Amino acid sequence: MASAFHESVPLASPIWQVRVYKGYAPSVAEKIRKMASHDPDSKECVFGCSHPNKSSIRVYVQASNMRSDYWLSNLRTTAGVVCRRGICDISRVPLGDVCHFQPASDDTALKADTWVRVLRHELYAGDIGFVCTSGRIHATVLLLPRIHSTSITFARAQDDKRRPIQVLLPTHNDLSWPSDLVSLRIKKTSLCPATHIDPVTARLFRQSKDYHVIAHPPWACLRPTEWTFQPGEYILWRGRLGHVTIDNGLQLTVVLDGEQQEEITARWDHVTKQFHSGDAVTTLDSGDAHVIQVSDTMAHVLVKKVLADDREHPQIIIVPCNSLTKLQSPPLQPTHSSVVPQAILTKPPAHPLLGTEPPPLPMLSRHEDVIVTHGRHKGWHGMLQEHLPGYRVLIRLDKYGATRQFEHVILPRASVQPAGTAIYRKDAATEVREPTPIPEGDEQEPNNSAWDPNAPTPDPTLSALMLPNHPMDFAHRNFWLLQPVLRGTTIRAKFKTQFIPVCIQTSDGQSSFTRTYRGREHTVDPNDLSFEHPGRRHRCRFLVIHGPYAGQHARPTAWEVVKAGSPQLRWYVRLVTLGGEGDTDTVISPTMCMADTDLVVAYESATARIANQQLAHDLMCS
Repeated sequence: MASAFHESVPLASPIWQVRVYKGYAPSVAEKIRKMASHDPDSKECVFGCSHPNKSSIRVYVQASNMRSDYWLSNLRTTAGVVCRRGICDISRVPLGDVCHFQPASDDTALKADTWVRVLRHELYAGDIGFVCTSGRIHATVLLLPRIHSTSITFARAQDDKRRPIQVLLPTHNDLSWPSDLVSLRIKKTSLCPATHIDPVTARLFRQSKDYHVIAHPPWACLRPTEWTFQPGEYILWRGRLGHVTIDNGLQLTVVLDGEQQEEITARWDHVTKQFHSGDAVTTLDSGDAHVIQVSDTMAHVLVKKVLADDREHPQIIIVPCNSLTKLQSPPLQPTHSSVVPQAILTKPPAHPLLGTEPPPLPMLSRHEDVIVTHGRHKGWHGMLQEHLPGYRVLIRLDKYGATRQFEHVILPRASVQPAGTAIYRKDAATEVREPTPIPEGDEQEPNNSAWDPNAPTPDPTLSALMLPNHPMDFAHRNFWLLQPVLRGTTIRAKFKTQFIPVCIQTSDGQSSFTRTYRGREHTVDPNDLSFEHPGRRHRCRFLVIHGPYAGQHARPTAWEVVKAGSPQLRWYVRLVTLGGEGDTDTVISPTMCMADTDLVVAYESATARIANQQLAHDLMCS
């Protein structure tokens, strides 16, 4: 690990990042230290230089100006520094990320008898575990056992990547693992040091009665997730009052009250938040509440809980002071007679390192659909799993659309925004949302014409197809396959573990589903078929299965999230007629809005995909 920043660093000194090639971070950092001046008044003075690890591509330097002619001329000739057109790649760390700046720990920190968080794993991604033994590449970790949401086959478990249900230890006393914990051998690159723990995980570890947990209790060394310290909150440290300026997740930077305005660094478990009777606060589970009485590190809080009669019932609970967050708005007058309103403390001035206050960030709830706006994951969508100390969040990125393969990352809160109103194309909100009738004309007639009930020889209705011996009925999820407009259509379906083209045929009023396998036609049971609704990354041909345009093909132009925290999407599509083998599809309608449940991914041969690549690109970028 590189050297830390100097203790006498001016608060207004900015932090710069110098981009280097992989493996050159230690040599570049040493070269910068040798070229730096030791005079604090000099422009070439460097107060600190560090790099997260040996394979990092960035070197962080705290200096007054790294873009001066002196540094640009010397770094241009330094081996390992990335230069573009003769100019070194040097940028300043944004003010909003200064609070989160902390070099990451290397693999040597993942030693035995420490608590870690799993970053990448098929089943235990995002969980907290205890390192029993640590080797050069792998580490043996004790984890709370989980059960699969589906226990049919390994292939089915691979397809369903949703987080499974956690085993409740008190009701599962017959587990085969020692001490109700499971031991796994995981690569150290998939682990990171744990800094916090949620209340549910802490309770389950406490009930496991494992001797490793008894010797190193996580709730004593890891910070609870509900213990958040906002800038400006008043705390008590060793009998002295002060306010928090920076919270990096492990330690707090506190400015003590007094004439000298002394600045100290304290651990999160060495400080206590200060409240007065009548303060309006918010709790993690009960929402808004009011402080009744404060004694040492605990507080009596008045909350209103809604019971079975749908009425609010006042209730007094005792919680730690550090788990409460004071509301910024003036406190409301509670109805409890023992609550005495108090004057609101004035907000302290902003910290000099932060400069002007950043704009307020929107509130994000757990399991809310978000989008990454900064960093190397920019543009990816995901779901917020947990709020972490130090203004960080744990995000489950959805990088593979409907296949449900996720990646868990920890990002700064400023790099994440709610995706409730985010759409793939900005001007898609101005498109027509209501279905627009298709212009009449022989040249624009779709391949699959809709069933006309007034025709001289009408097709049998859906109710006539639902015979007692038919394998499907209206309660089945794939009942839409029996629609007359889909007869003769080739549909892309999943059969066992692979996607196959299935053709719908009709004989004597009964619908049958056939596939071609090794040159022969085979009948397929519709109960063994599953279909894929379009996900965020799909840009292929769709098939409409519900509504007035059922049985017709469409191509997407944009999508948007229906509601924040909901996995459902709303698609903007245009109907098309299928071209011949190797021909491009023809657009026949304006843009219309449809739900993702009204569409399925249609079958498209390899030749058709190549022929329609330009059309798909033009529709998404038009």
